[in-house]
Amino acid sequence: MRKSVILFVLLILTIASSSTQAAGLYLGASVGAAMTSDFGDDGAGLEVDDSGTGWEALAGFRFAGPLGAELAYVDLGKVSAEGPGITDAIKSHGVQFSAVATFPPASPFAAQARFGGFAWTQDYELDNDGEILSDSENGTTVCAGLGLRYNMKTLDRLGINAKWTRYFDVGDSGGSGQSLDRDFFALGATWSFGGNEASGE
Repeated sequence: MRKSVILFVLLILTIASSSTQAAGLYLGASVGAAMTSDFGDDGAGLEVDDSGTGWEALAGFRFAGPLGAELAYVDLGKVSAEGPGITDAIKSHGVQFSAVATFPPASPFAAQARFGGFAWTQDYELDNDGEILSDSENGTTVCAGLGLRYNMKTLDRLGINAKWTRYFDVGDSGGSGQSLDRDFFALGATWSFGGNEASGE
């Protein structure tokens, strides 16, 4: 996974070195709430914290028309459940690749839809009366989401966005025992190398 990210960054830098090829290129970051509604449901008397702070850093490319593609590193934060003598906690993160559709593509204000894959890593730790079990598991799943974006007029290269993404079945029910749908609600910004006018061509 790390090698793939490094190769993608090198590709982005290569594209950015050419002003013509970089017209559709953008970088972005988002932060928000990562939530699940199912964590800890099987344990009576547990105090459950089923939301955490999530963030992402991404690179994307807008093709002509409404379509684009994004590669992002996403951290879905930590969720935990605590009870008498027991603490269960999981942290999830991974690399996301998505196709992005924007409509209307040339408008400063537009709706967006995303669909893609998520290569996840989930770290878990179970503390049962001082006996600690911890491990890490990996897998792949699909993700999908909706959002809104607004390209600034006064700052030609800057855009702001709000989006929701669902990651389906993150985790291994045979390992950590937790395979959960994760929801990420985020606010973010993008910086377009070709300017906002180029992004709508």
